[in-house]
Amino acid sequence: MNYTTVVKGQNLIKEYKNFKLDIPEFEIPQGFATALIGENGAGKTTLLNMLSGIRLDFKGDITYFDKYSVNEKELNPEVKNSIGYTGPGKYFLPTWTVGDIETISELIFDNFDKDRFRELCNRLALFGDHDFDPKKKNSDLSDGTKMKLMLATVLARDTKLLILDEPASPLDPLMRDVLNSMIGDYINNGEGNHTVFFSTHNVADMESITDYAIIMEHGKIVEKGFVDELKE
Repeated sequence: MNYTTVVKGQNLIKEYKNFKLDIPEFEIPQGFATALIGENGAGKTTLLNMLSGIRLDFKGDITYFDKYSVNEKELNPEVKNSIGYTGPGKYFLPTWTVGDIETISELIFDNFDKDRFRELCNRLALFGDHDFDPKKKNSDLSDGTKMKLMLATVLARDTKLLILDEPASPLDPLMRDVLNSMIGDYINNGEGNHTVFFSTHNVADMESITDYAIIMEHGKIVEKGFVDELKE
């Protein structure tokens, strides 16, 4: 299948004391949902951190949207605005409330839609059966609800590429289905220009939405391709 790449990497190397990520070639097809599949410790988060700009201390080249290098991406607000990221750990400060996160997102991102954010919070049942609560503290949320908040924040922006680290892992089965539906809507509404790249250690969680798969083991890519071709 012919396709355009939204991200391309070459000779990517990141070394730790007891681990080495070594990827000679890497690409994400534009307009599809791509799953990065591997067991815990395979190097998935390291790769996503490199692509999102959290880690810049690596060797190799990454090209975004077929024209921007890592340095050009970091210095260009328009390019950074077009990329959304969610990840584990202290994504938001514990003392921030949902209202704080909404306000800060409006200040940082030109393309953040407040109304869309609140709509997504409701769709993800962020507050259960209760109304939107801007005073709710991030520290009071469960891991699954924190992930819902991250997803609502990033999906409320007008982006072209989403990089999601284990988005389904802390969600219950019902919310995983909702997430798959939201990713499908995001891809379809982009008319071929929206791309989602997500990691998972259990492909069954998001198999229904996965178009392209990249399988990692021990810091290396061992298989890649469109799902229908891989199944054959």
